[in-house]
Order: sequence, then structure tokens, then C-alpha cells
Amino acid sequence: MICPLCSNPQTVLFYQWVQRGHDYFRCPNCDYIFLSPAHHMDFAAERKVYDCHENDPSDLAYRKFLNQLVIPLKEFLIPKEKFKTGLDFGC
Repeated sequence: MICPLCSNPQTVLFYQWVQRGHDYFRCPNCDYIFLSPAHHMDFAAERKVYDCHENDPSDLAYRKFLNQLVIPLKEFLIPKEKFKTGLDFGC
């Protein structure tokens, strides 16, 4: 699998999300972690999922949408007491 960030052809399997059947790879050159392109949604499917939420922290549907990423990554994140801010860059 070629790294989409630095084009290194020597990436390694990083994580397999068994429940979804998704494979994530890591590039040892730039440390980029990415989903296998075989598991990317097409634009119409991606838009349908995105349109299901409002970017409002008080909206439970929005928080549920974000938790699809947060919950699987929780074990890799900095402990809450050491973490003060975050950045959502439109991933």
C-alpha cells in the first residue's frame, strides 16, 4: 500500500477494525495513518452520512457521529486530565 501523503511504498498494517472490516495502514516514513482506499465510501454515500448531523456540540446526533471516531481511538488518545484542547480539521 502506497502512502497517500509521502508516496512511500513500504507502509504496514496498523489496525484492523473487525466490526467494520476496515484496514488501516501506517507509513514508517511520515507516520501517517490511513484507511485502505478499498474501504473508502463513494461521494454520494459520504455526503449522505455527513448530512445526517449538525456541527453543534449540544446536538446528540452530532456527538453520536463524532463518537464513531472517538470511541475506537480512545485507547490511543492522551488522558483527559493531560489534554486541554482539540482540533477538528474537517477529517
